[in-house]
Amino acid sequence: MRTLIHPIWKFRYVLFALTALWAVQAISQESAPNLSGIWKWNPDKSHVSGRPSSNRRIKVEQQGSDLTITTRVMTMAGEDFQKFHYAIGSDNNTNQMMGAPLKSKVQWKDGALAVESVASMDNGEMRRSETWALSSDGQTLTYHASSVMGDRPPREDTIVYEKQPDADWEPPQPPKMAEEVYKNIQVFNGKPAPQLMDAMHSFTRSLGVKCDFCHVEGAFDKDEKEEKVTARRMILMARKINADNFDGHMRVTCWTCHRGATEPESKAK
Repeated sequence: MRTLIHPIWKFRYVLFALTALWAVQAISQESAPNLSGIWKWNPDKSHVSGRPSSNRRIKVEQQGSDLTITTRVMTMAGEDFQKFHYAIGSDNNTNQMMGAPLKSKVQWKDGALAVESVASMDNGEMRRSETWALSSDGQTLTYHASSVMGDRPPREDTIVYEKQPDADWEPPQPPKMAEEVYKNIQVFNGKPAPQLMDAMHSFTRSLGVKCDFCHVEGAFDKDEKEEKVTARRMILMARKINADNFDGHMRVTCWTCHRGATEPESKAK
């Protein structure tokens, strides 16, 4: 004989299950470290491959599973900012790295924040594994990254950050102009220097080429290649089309005609 469960008990069972779930989530949330703060790297305790940067700082803003990391580095062109926003627990975080799309899986692992990313760069796919570990006293944040580009050997970086007062994150300084940083600037005069590199990355993707298509390797200021001279004419042409037809908005770009090829597409495929 089947025993019927009174509706009030069904309600109590559901309420009990929800309460248990909330308790588990609360305990998990409490056990996750909060990485928020202003952090400055200690170069003596850090190891980075390639040319070390100057005055590297980060700002971490963490609220529950919402996380934003802003990196601030001094370069010859001025301060370079990169911002990454993550939803912890998601494997579908999207950002950009040097203008390339970046997809990341972010989770807590053994008390540290673990980020697994894949970026589609101009010269292939880059895979990067990162961990962010907070010290027990909350004053040191250790970042470790292993990056692999294609079949090249992995690149390993370890950066030790030390906590700083909030006032150490002063407002950004105006960037230098392109002609103050780079030589032989002719069509980007008066443009912020960081925009020049963004434009170069855009050109390589639009034409499906690398930097040496237009530039002399090791002497980027030289005009020995006809492709570089042609590129300047094309930049001015696109600017005029946009100025005359789209109120200066950048509607026509290299991609409009080239579509990943060195020669413009003249008809639909």
